[in-house]
Order: sequence, then structure tokens, then C-alpha cells
Amino acid sequence: MMHARPGDTVAGRFVIERLAGRGGMGEVFRARDLRDDQAVALKIMRVEGHDLGWFQREVRTLERLRHPNVARYVDHGMMGTGTHYLAMEWLDGEDLAARLEKGPLGIWSVVQAMH
Repeated sequence: MMHARPGDTVAGRFVIERLAGRGGMGEVFRARDLRDDQAVALKIMRVEGHDLGWFQREVRTLERLRHPNVARYVDHGMMGTGTHYLAMEWLDGEDLAARLEKGPLGIWSVVQAMH
């Protein structure tokens, strides 16, 4: 896996600003898209074997999905190191894992958040 750092450029397009999160499948960075100067969430994945199929399904789904409550697909690809990336719209707000640490979400809070 690529060890990305602030200032690195991915695919000649995305300049990493900071690490936003880390999980079992890889890391998510806040990055800047040089094409339109917009912030993006850049997932740099550790995918192998069956995980690659999961990643490809995620990409295909996001490419087709258009919904105001789902981050918009921007781009995906493979870097020269063989590491896969997925760029999505950057959304400011509380991360789901942090929110769940405060307690479970009730049905009404979920419904309210969707409107």
C-alpha cells in the first residue's frame, strides 16, 4: 500500500491535504482536486483477492448512484504502485463511527437526518 502524506499527488490530480480516517480496507484523506479546486474524500485502498471485488462493486454503485444523502462519485483508478483509489465528494460533518460512540441512532434521528 502506498504511504500517502500531505502534499502527495495521486493520479496527477488529487493533492492530499490531511488524513481523515483509517480502517481495515485502507485510509481516507481529505484532498484537493486540481481540476476544479474542490475538496474530495480520497480512499486509498488495501485490496487483495475478494476485497478487490468488493471495491469494484462500490465503485460501480457510486458511479451510477445520484442521491442527495450519498457522497458523489468523482474518480477512481490504480496508481503506479498497484494501489487502488476512489475519490468522492467531501462532506463536512461528524463521522459515523464518532457518532456511534455516543450511542445508537434511533429511527427518528436517522429519518430526520435524511431530510
